[in-house]
Amino acid sequence: MTKQNRQRFPLPVLCATRPDKNTLQYLQINSKIIKMIMLEENALLDLLHKRAHHIKTRAHSWETLLCFIGYVASVLLADIKTLPSKTQLIIVIIGFLYLAVFIASLYGSHYSVDAFYQDIVRAGEDHNFSLILLKDRSGNFPNRYLMKKDKRWNCYLFPYLRTLNEKDRDYESVLHFLEDTLRISNHSYEFTETKEADFTKASVSSNMTKTYHHTFYQFLCDIASNPQLNKKNAIHIDGQTYKWLSIDDMKNDRRMMEYNRDNITYVEKQFV
Repeated sequence: MTKQNRQRFPLPVLCATRPDKNTLQYLQINSKIIKMIMLEENALLDLLHKRAHHIKTRAHSWETLLCFIGYVASVLLADIKTLPSKTQLIIVIIGFLYLAVFIASLYGSHYSVDAFYQDIVRAGEDHNFSLILLKDRSGNFPNRYLMKKDKRWNCYLFPYLRTLNEKDRDYESVLHFLEDTLRISNHSYEFTETKEADFTKASVSSNMTKTYHHTFYQFLCDIASNPQLNKKNAIHIDGQTYKWLSIDDMKNDRRMMEYNRDNITYVEKQFV
């Protein structure tokens, strides 16, 4: 499957939508780096819309403090003793509220321009992964694949690696995983086919829409020749946990479908 052509634009062109003073200064300082970053149009627009209202700087905190100082000065210069006691109390409460807002703004979370820049950099990164479909060829358990427990998402996923630029090197890295990581003897598995697909979806970790390009490699494995894999329950290898699961097992697992629905559905349609 040929990877779709994506329209890409230089970052400065799309970011130059009435930036504030702090953002503009930051972009000017980092212009040499930013000119090198290219983003998909939809990804950048999505990022701008979701992050724009979160951006804050320390300047907002000091503006609050200046307002507080001005308020206190005006109160001190005025003769508030002549005002009713309730009015005096309200004035004092307002002063404390100004001070509370200032303190909260100092210690509260700030989504700064620096953080926004890092989000833009991450959005421009390639999300290319090679997924390893190791299928049980015994026939006793139809459509059963070896899955890896992902500690971050706390569910089983297809084992995956970062895709390398050259096809031959990428395939070699997959074989390295099979033989060196899973310790599968090289005569006990057979490569059957590979396919590529793009998936555009919301990233749970970054709250952004990303496009993932996946390369699927399917292998048939003779588990009888690999006793370390010939287990009904969890398989532990070098601190990692693996398990044989059928497509039906995956589809019946709510958490797996929440984080891995696209891949499970694709494998069921294209490989099973």
